[in-house]
Amino acid sequence: MKFRIVALLAIALSPLAVSTAHAQSTTSTTPAQPWVIKLGAFFPSNGDVKNATGSTWFNAGAEYNLAPSTASTTPANGLVYLDYAGGSKTYRGVDVNADYVGLGVGGKISAQQTAHSALTPYAGVGLGCYLVHASGGGESKTDTNIGFKVDAGVQFSQFLLELGYTDPGNIHADGDSKNVGGITLDAGVKF
Repeated sequence: MKFRIVALLAIALSPLAVSTAHAQSTTSTTPAQPWVIKLGAFFPSNGDVKNATGSTWFNAGAEYNLAPSTASTTPANGLVYLDYAGGSKTYRGVDVNADYVGLGVGGKISAQQTAHSALTPYAGVGLGCYLVHASGGGESKTDTNIGFKVDAGVQFSQFLLELGYTDPGNIHADGDSKNVGGITLDAGVKF
């Protein structure tokens, strides 16, 4: 568990090191608001996963936009993301916990902002490496998968609302394989 926390912190802070090195090596100013932090809910779509771990999990994410767009630049940009979702429930007398952590790359495209528009709609995709973990009844299993996510949202100033689908892959336990994908609903802030 301690290794997982240290690894997550190192992964989460790596874009900061890259952006600091980039800022020191260039004379231009760093684009505004490259970071996005999101909190919300994850709703597993697999009935067995839902029954065992709960129909609503906590969801959190961070993104570092490699070239944040502004109204005067191109609306498309690449990003690096770190996502987490986890849930737990007592199922058939056993405490069952499940979660996933994903690190990946992706891209977003935003509608061109006009002087009369306060809301900016956007859509995005991502592909990454996901660690899917489940434990219960004294057993524990972790699988490493290639997964993906798609999302769409609307931004108002530095705040955003986002709806998406994340598929971190399957968890293999007790000779069975269950997909852990589901819908995400998040609120976030850019800074």
